Amino acid sequence: MPCKPEPQVCRYLRLEGPELLRAYFRRRVEWNEAEDLAQEALLKAWQHCQDVDHDTRVRAWLFGIARRRLSDHFRRDVRHWQELDEESRPVESGEHLTPFRAEIMTFVRAQVHELPRAQREILEALMEGERQVDLAQRLGLPLSTVKARAQRGRQRLLELAERRCIFIRDAFGRVVDCEPRQQTCCA
Repeated sequence: MPCKPEPQVCRYLRLEGPELLRAYFRRRVEWNEAEDLAQEALLKAWQHCQDVDHDTRVRAWLFGIARRRLSDHFRRDVRHWQELDEESRPVESGEHLTPFRAEIMTFVRAQVHELPRAQREILEALMEGERQVDLAQRLGLPLSTVKARAQRGRQRLLELAERRCIFIRDAFGRVVDCEPRQQTCCA
């Protein structure tokens, strides 16, 4: 019984798929996760390569699988961090914070008073939940001025905090933990 010829799509997957997927994921996630995601996407593609028409744009089809796999990964990652962070989420009263977050909030509120008056006024209003657009209208300032002052104020607060703390960040640059440079981190 003669062997069935390998479809073009499957041949493309075998020859070029692994490297394309690795490169795609390495630009978007940490290297250790990229290999796993590339393998998962390649497996999904292999499961369906017989079903794809040879006229289909194979590269676009493969990257479509990769994009969906990446979305699933980020969704799962967000859920994972939400579960880990569940105890630090504010309860109905908004008063329940982990000791780490409470310490950071105390530090930030204390340091805001060290900022220049223009930046301080903007950041205090933003911490109270006021939107930048509303703040600009209330103060009679252009929105770009409010945004610039808020950004400069945040940058200054970060510089002050980094003198006292070593921030541990995830692949996206979000702070996930903190280690003190001194006995107490942000006190």
